[in-house]
Amino acid sequence: MEKKIYRSKISWWIVVFIGAVLVFTTIPAALDGVWSAAVITSVVGLFVAHIFINTYYAIEGQRLKVVSSVILKYDIDVATITGITETNDPMSAPALSMDRLRINYGAQNCVVISPKEKAAFIQHLLTINPAIIVKYKHR
Repeated sequence: MEKKIYRSKISWWIVVFIGAVLVFTTIPAALDGVWSAAVITSVVGLFVAHIFINTYYAIEGQRLKVVSSVILKYDIDVATITGITETNDPMSAPALSMDRLRINYGAQNCVVISPKEKAAFIQHLLTINPAIIVKYKHR
């Protein structure tokens, strides 16, 4: 069974924003001699980096696995996927970009993701389940 991994697209502004928050909380704490706060902020930064490195979407056989570090994991039967919609929905999701796809599956379930290779990802799912309805924002 072949496994294809699709990495999450990462928006540069998200990296800059998170980096700025971490820097502007770590430096003042360190300058004030509050090393515990600086250490905690640094650990949070490492955890955020871990999330960025370990957010991906894998298609293995008939399964779509959505992974965001150790926090979120979805295991979806591709046969249950009913629709894919392009979106910029800002809801919390295992997506590191606002260029997103909403995957509808099962009775009323959905997950929002942001694969870097969006077209290839959609095409891969369609080869497994051609009944998926794809809605693009502009086409």
